[in-house]
Amino acid sequence: SKTGSIMKSNQTLCVELWPNGRLKSLGVIESGQINGHVQGFRTTGAPDYLQHFSSGISNGPYQFYFSNGQLEEVGTFRDGNNYGITEQFSEDGGLRRKSIHRRPGLGGLWPIKYEGGVLTVRKSSFELSYGSQTTHPHANHWQ
Repeated sequence: SKTGSIMKSNQTLCVELWPNGRLKSLGVIESGQINGHVQGFRTTGAPDYLQHFSSGISNGPYQFYFSNGQLEEVGTFRDGNNYGITEQFSEDGGLRRKSIHRRPGLGGLWPIKYEGGVLTVRKSSFELSYGSQTTHPHANHWQ
């Protein structure tokens, strides 16, 4: 039988534990920087976050969770900044806010339709907030 490592010679598996012995975070250090997916957990073992890094910078899809294990936010980072669509949820799973992000200075159309929300315009993003009323997380408010 042949044995081997799934890790490259410049990679180190990074494991952090809580004082109670439960897993706190799990990821890979490559050439001295966080690289790839990093999964974080709460002291209870419930998920806290799942995030992707490239050379130590948040780059790629991410998910953040409430302490009850419910999804809090999902989106994408590009070079450490929000990019594309970000969705934020309430603890009961209802959609609280949906944002679309572009690089600063990028012109063009923002194809948006919305119902019953407050639209906030920022330099490089639009946010649609639902306040105390939430909507079903799969409602299609963006074209």
